[in-house]
This record gives sequence, structure tokens and C-alpha cells, in this order.
Amino acid sequence: MWADGHPLLVDARWLAGRLSDSRVRIVDMVTEPEEYRKGHIPGAVYLNVNDSRIAVSSGGYRLPTYLVLRLLGYPRVVGYDRSWSEWGNRDDLPVAR
Repeated sequence: MWADGHPLLVDARWLAGRLSDSRVRIVDMVTEPEEYRKGHIPGAVYLNVNDSRIAVSSGGYRLPTYLVLRLLGYPRVVGYDRSWSEWGNRDDLPVAR
């Protein structure tokens, strides 16, 4: 937990409850832009991790990107470790296309 009470990892309920919060930025780090265009969390922006020169394993939590964002001065970064594999398969969550 951060000192101000925000978690390091969040779940779908936490994220869904903040989709309309202008202070929350969702970064989708799928490998290919085609995957992003097929569907993503509403409000998410696409970050091509290959262009960012960050090596990540496919299907895994994007820890290197998390660390880079923290090092770039973004102190309030959280991870949604279930990612699209959970969000895109749940009927109770919105999907943007």
C-alpha cells in the first residue's frame, strides 16, 4: 500500500469504479495494436511496449513498465495484474472497441 492508502495492485472492481475519474489514466500494454483495437478497457490508451524498449514476457504482469513509470516520476502507479484476460471475459464489465 502507498502511504496515502492506494494499493499497488488493483482488481476489476477497483478499476471499474474509477473509469469516470479524470485523475485515473489506464494504459493498455498489449503487444500488438490489433489486439487493442479488438477490445480494451474503456478510456485505456495504447502503449506499444516494443517502441518503449521495455522487454516484457507475453501474458505476464508488466512489472518493468511499472518500474519505468515510477522512475519517470509517476508516484501513484497501480497495476491491474488480471489484465485483459479477465476484463475481456467478464459480462459485467464494459468493453471499448
